[in-house]
Amino acid sequence: MNNDLTRRDHKIGICHYHLCRKKTKVYLCNYCKEYFCKKHLYAKPPGIPRFKTLNPKDNLFIEEWRKTDGHPCAPYVDVLREEQKIKEEKYWNTLNKLLSSKSSETEEEKVNNVS
Repeated sequence: MNNDLTRRDHKIGICHYHLCRKKTKVYLCNYCKEYFCKKHLYAKPPGIPRFKTLNPKDNLFIEEWRKTDGHPCAPYVDVLREEQKIKEEKYWNTLNKLLSSKSSETEEEKVNNVS
């Protein structure tokens, strides 16, 4: 991450995270375009987690929410949704390929067994 920080836009300023406000070297967030210190630069989805849930997505959100590093970043939500959409498309494409190859194999087996 430090290598990534050396290439980022930075300046001496005040961390934009509301609980920090430290005067230090601050770096530009790629999503909300605000400046944050090293500790709060990591973008996290904003919101209040649902603590009483069994849903894996909600549990992942709770884990992210509990981390002290990072800042809540509304524009980051769009990026996460797009990444999730791409992952789901890849998953379904792979599943369809597997199912179609499985069905063609079983059809070949039926033809071979009949012969």
